[in-house]
Amino acid sequence: MLSTPKCGWSNITIGDWSDRCSYLTDVPFQLLEALEQSCREHKPVSAKFDAEGWEYIITFDWWHTHIVSDRAPFDEENGFKYYSIEVNRDDLARELVEDIRRDIDGWSNWDYGNMSEDEIDERKKDLLVLCDIVEKRLPSDDLVCVYSKLDFDKVQFSDNHPTTEEALRDVEQFSWNDIALKICNEFGIAWDKNATQATLNGKPVTSEDLFNAFNNKR
Repeated sequence: MLSTPKCGWSNITIGDWSDRCSYLTDVPFQLLEALEQSCREHKPVSAKFDAEGWEYIITFDWWHTHIVSDRAPFDEENGFKYYSIEVNRDDLARELVEDIRRDIDGWSNWDYGNMSEDEIDERKKDLLVLCDIVEKRLPSDDLVCVYSKLDFDKVQFSDNHPTTEEALRDVEQFSWNDIALKICNEFGIAWDKNATQATLNGKPVTSEDLFNAFNNKR
């Protein structure tokens, strides 16, 4: 996702899209913070980047990343170009963390030589801590997105919380494994379960599995 930083420049690559980024934007922190927030809050989060000559905004969502750029050539009527890339947010987050750790010295000194050694060391620590936090957010299956695909008249989450609104309001009291069990049973999806992990076809159940199963069943 991130190329090795050199002299205050790097490239961000997402799917088939790629563009340069400048030290005028704190690239590693903005990307990490945006992805961490999106994973934690299960909502789209944006970050803006300066390419010195043009700018672009990246919006991270669960299964798509959206990019708006004013780099020419663009739509003459709107003055920008829009890209929508189908990519899993968790995969992007893992790739970003890996790239930052690979080039941690370069990203720690991203301000192009304007920081002291102590400032560089402190920045390195902060970046590594944020990388750890992002990793702890994964996987970030968006249960609310899964719910939106269901016919809630057919799904009983619990005796006390049978409706859409109540299930969403109290989602934190349910584990992903419990929800997967209820949904799979309701839709007649074959699956196995051990003491700690719901599995489908021998692999851990994810939201993508459930989406595919729902689409095949309905």
